[in-house]
Amino acid sequence: SYSEKVMNNIAKEIEIVQGLFYAKAKKSNLFKVAGEYAFTGDEKPKDFKLGVTLPGQAAKDKDLLIIEEIPDNYYSAESGLGKSIPKHLIMVPIINKNTSVAVMELGTFKEINSAEQKVLKDLSLQLGDKINKFIK
Repeated sequence: SYSEKVMNNIAKEIEIVQGLFYAKAKKSNLFKVAGEYAFTGDEKPKDFKLGVTLPGQAAKDKDLLIIEEIPDNYYSAESGLGKSIPKHLIMVPIINKNTSVAVMELGTFKEINSAEQKVLKDLSLQLGDKINKFIK
């Protein structure tokens, strides 16, 4: 899917190890999973409403939300060589006409620097129109 290609490209540049892409449902404030990147977990990620949960708050605020020092019981990233818990979470709202139409939740082992934050903020606005067309 388009959302998975977007996260795949971001992973090459920013070294994300996991990602979820939530798209806003038509005529609703409910965001549903529309794509996954290297996601592992026994439970399917839950849908959320605007302002509810961390990605929901990022969508409401229309700004990056960066969480550092993830708890030990969080989802782990896995490969054939082992598994570990991401240390940082980045919520990236996708904005179209001043409205959040999607949110990316990205996990990484390393801190996101200011240049990478700028890239994600720019991407947030650039993707808005394209994602909005898929939702309609």
